[in-house]
Amino acid sequence: MNQPTLLFLFWIIFASSHLFDVTVSSAIYQPDPTPDHSTSKRNNGFVTKHNESHFEVEVGDPTTSQPLLTAQSTSRIRLALSITHMALVILGVANIFVIVVILIKPYMRTITNVYIVSLCFADFVYLSNLLLVVSTQHNNRIWPFNSVLCTLYHGTESTGKYSSVLFVVLLAGDRFVAMCLPECVKYRTYTISITLSCMTWMVSVVVASPLYYFSELMHFKGKENTINTLCLVKWPTKDLGRLYIIGTSLLIFLIPLILIVYFYSHILAKMKEVLVRSKRMKRNSKTRAPYHRVTKLVLWVI
Repeated sequence: MNQPTLLFLFWIIFASSHLFDVTVSSAIYQPDPTPDHSTSKRNNGFVTKHNESHFEVEVGDPTTSQPLLTAQSTSRIRLALSITHMALVILGVANIFVIVVILIKPYMRTITNVYIVSLCFADFVYLSNLLLVVSTQHNNRIWPFNSVLCTLYHGTESTGKYSSVLFVVLLAGDRFVAMCLPECVKYRTYTISITLSCMTWMVSVVVASPLYYFSELMHFKGKENTINTLCLVKWPTKDLGRLYIIGTSLLIFLIPLILIVYFYSHILAKMKEVLVRSKRMKRNSKTRAPYHRVTKLVLWVI
């Protein structure tokens, strides 16, 4: 299996995980359409109350005597998730080393590496938020931080996620232009690459701006009258939340997937044509190395 095909498979896994994360993290909350100062309703033994100050939920089902998960199994799941998240955080820190190496090595300051540096930083922003996730898991899923970190968590996590996807598309497009459109190579300049990188960050921030605005702390009444706090995205209406999820799903998966398929199908066809025509490249694998060097670096970053 060749390198571009591997990158394409990694892309499907990468984008699918982000698509799932968008659906889960962008939780839809719709308040009671006609709440009064103190209303309550009972649903399967759960008592829910609304008032002017905050939204409260009485945790506990009197009809259920056994928990769904034992404390031991729950702790094992949390430990496994924490180890996984910390491993991803370490990989995020490794991206910083990639950035440093590219910046300090003059021969690595290429136009393609402009996108790779941005991709590394976007992944670092996304993965660094897992530290907050680990802290919350070890606190019984109760948010232990203030509202500012809650806003930054949802906002920066989504910003890093969206920009990572867009930079992978830019990398594929850059290789497509370099290999399949020789008449457009003159447009592969530092100025254009930096401009596209800045535009990508701006688009990511704009798309994630609703999460900056609607994320807030929600207070839930637990057992023994304790007040628990969760960091959620509180959408004004369910329709708005669904619309955002559908829109970001198209942006983060469908449209980039179509572009990736288009770019790499042409790249593979071009490489096959070159390899067939060049007997020297068939005999000597070293001459094929420049075609795969960038792909290996992108796979490491992803």
